[in-house]
Amino acid sequence: MNLSKRLKIIFLLLAAAVLAFVFMDFHLAKSVTNTDTNSSRANTQIPADYQPWGTALYIVPAQNDPLTRTMAEAIYQKAKDSEYFSPILMESMPQNGPYPILLVGVTGNRYFWTPFFAKSSLTIQYAFSNFETLTSLDGPKTVMLRNDGEQPAIHADGEVVQRDQSFGLISLAGYRGLVCDLAARTIIKDLELTIQAK
Repeated sequence: MNLSKRLKIIFLLLAAAVLAFVFMDFHLAKSVTNTDTNSSRANTQIPADYQPWGTALYIVPAQNDPLTRTMAEAIYQKAKDSEYFSPILMESMPQNGPYPILLVGVTGNRYFWTPFFAKSSLTIQYAFSNFETLTSLDGPKTVMLRNDGEQPAIHADGEVVQRDQSFGLISLAGYRGLVCDLAARTIIKDLELTIQAK
């Protein structure tokens, strides 16, 4: 085999490896993750027959960027695994309901990625309401809860700041999916407590 054929094969193998690490979805690495959560919730009086299981949850990305969309999809997947939710992933905010709505957005992110080491810091904001349309994550600080007597009016909002470092074999898509999955788990746990309205 002559030198030019060898170089061509080496070049093709390198190009295939680069494409795999950028576009394929895999994560064979050890991760160290720290998460800080700041959330608030409020609800009206709980009717005696209130059952929170199987609550419909309309998940809406707050902005149209790839990371926020990936985050909304990760929350949808985690909500499907929860006994408390029957999630529906929306493309955009519906007009005048339906409720309850979860509005979510990645409002800050820093990424450093290589195929063998990745580091990130994400800030995710979310807002939940089962009685009013949410149009922005920068909503009013004071919320008036309405009580129809059949179910409690529930409102919640929060911010998750997550820092991660991963070592191993990591594709770019796999790393993005990993950090969104970890943050989604935190948000769904908080929402489960929210709709229990204790």
